[in-house]
Amino acid sequence: MTEEAWLELAPNMARGIRQMPVIHDMPEWWVLKIIDGFGAHTSSADAMQIYYDKKIVLVKEEGDSSHVCQAYDQKVAKDDKSSMRGSLAFLRKLGSITKGVIDAWQLITVGLAAVRELESDSWVYSFKKVNLHPHHRVSFPE
Repeated sequence: MTEEAWLELAPNMARGIRQMPVIHDMPEWWVLKIIDGFGAHTSSADAMQIYYDKKIVLVKEEGDSSHVCQAYDQKVAKDDKSSMRGSLAFLRKLGSITKGVIDAWQLITVGLAAVRELESDSWVYSFKKVNLHPHHRVSFPE
């Protein structure tokens, strides 16, 4: 993607983010958008200004860092998603208490529940699977 293409997309993306449920209801809150390490995403000051004007902060991941997330993607992410699905389903059933609205604090609680439910074995399994566990690494032949 070129800087020009990113600049052309920025207004629609920023507007779309601001129109999302919960974000739309909190216009005074800032939004954090994490983008991949592709250079054009942060090399255009004009595009960054468009996001800033909509109270959206862009944070760029370090380029070529996908290996950092490999262990998380193996099992931990699946366990987190499973836990969060259950928590969100529970919140949806509480419509009489929430009046059909899930707010930011409830979403934070969903995230915390996922962290608390995660077993440490999930991390160990994941790091072994991608050969990043320091005590179980398999060397490559020379």
